[in-house]
Amino acid sequence: MQRNFEPMRKQVEVWQRSELTDVRAKVVIYEAFVEGRLEAPKHLARTVHDLYFEPKYEEFEPRTIWSLSNAFTSAFKELDPIPQFRATAKLGEFLEARFSLEEAWRCWPDRRSFYYSLCVKSCLEAAAPYPR
Repeated sequence: MQRNFEPMRKQVEVWQRSELTDVRAKVVIYEAFVEGRLEAPKHLARTVHDLYFEPKYEEFEPRTIWSLSNAFTSAFKELDPIPQFRATAKLGEFLEARFSLEEAWRCWPDRRSFYYSLCVKSCLEAAAPYPR
């Protein structure tokens, strides 16, 4: 069976280049747990915070959407398998709602290289609805 992981790969690349302010990351964690916008146990809020602001691996030291996503998924490893699967499945949708393609575009240092490095059609389909 052939699978097309290209849109996912491109999203990861965008998230790895999309820097976050500390305030923005804290707001997302707050929205997820305190406001309950992510179906995940609230007791993981502190773990996500600590994993993002004091990462265990050098790869996740940059303050990016990708590092924040990793903090969430690493915290979810404390859960039993079924709740872990459910929380992880909801995470992508939650983060995509907070970080649209438009925001990633603003974060990209050289917008022209960003534009040309992505397959615009697949990005627009993945980020629908996208303001035109």
